Amino acid sequence: LSQREISDLIYKHPINELRTEVENYLALKSQTWVRVDNLDKGWPGSGVTKGDVVLISCLLEALEKIARSFRQRRYDEFYSVVFLRGDVYENLIDTASDRGKVNPVSVDWSDPGALKELLRKRFVYSDFDERLDMDHIWEQIAPHQIDNKNSLEFVIEQSLYRPRARGDLVYVCKSIAVNRRHQKILEEDLREAARRFSIQLIDNVGLELRDINPQYENLLYQFIDREPTLNRSTIRKIIQSFLKDGKLNEQEEHILYLLLWFGFLGIENETGGTKFIFDVDYNMNMLRALSLRRGTSARFVVHTAFRSGLAISEPVSNPQIRLL
Repeated sequence: LSQREISDLIYKHPINELRTEVENYLALKSQTWVRVDNLDKGWPGSGVTKGDVVLISCLLEALEKIARSFRQRRYDEFYSVVFLRGDVYENLIDTASDRGKVNPVSVDWSDPGALKELLRKRFVYSDFDERLDMDHIWEQIAPHQIDNKNSLEFVIEQSLYRPRARGDLVYVCKSIAVNRRHQKILEEDLREAARRFSIQLIDNVGLELRDINPQYENLLYQFIDREPTLNRSTIRKIIQSFLKDGKLNEQEEHILYLLLWFGFLGIENETGGTKFIFDVDYNMNMLRALSLRRGTSARFVVHTAFRSGLAISEPVSNPQIRLL
């Protein structure tokens, strides 16, 4: 449509009368909230286009204009919120020329305690005693440990600290236990749930990568049957084999950035521990700084949630040799 055709569509209706009616109605309300969600449901399977980014920018600008219009009429209690996936904002919207007009608020989860409380409320809604904390509720339905690790922390870690993913994983655990006629979730149920969920997680992250760039949808499958810990040289070779032209270019750093952002890879620090994106409150600058400081000696670790779905074997500790 041309600009003139769009204007005709808008102004052939009594806009001023409609605006006045809406303002008169809202004057009876103490607050007005406009929430926009699920924008990604309407995006094409080929990925987010520049046109989609422009539409989101226009939506944000339109909501701000509406708020200004109400403020001019002394109605200050108008608020708007647009929910976007963090990866879409960071990689698309945040690079737009008018990024300064947007005031983003991160709702990413990185606090295990907050995730436990959210899960506890879900169980309380299902008729568990609201006086119980999450640890006591979990003990009633699942084993305390799996492979010498707290099983509830295991579930949170395997879900990449995503509230929806955590709920999905708990549901898979329950379904497996019910199908096997177990009175409660057993360790073997947790392992099988983690294996199935790993495959699902790979598919989900692949779709999110496709929204960034359609060519990246199958990126994670380049790591099938690899070692869980990889040096920078190996990562470069994997990315090089993934790129169609077989040459390393400006995409290399961007692909590594995405693998870190989605929590697929973490960076091994000087003490032997691993830092993932949710360990640094989704601050990519911290991971970049750690990567640059390690330089060519940097080692990257595939998160445990993806390993079983990609047939990545767990590291085997060196056996101790006894001298008799």
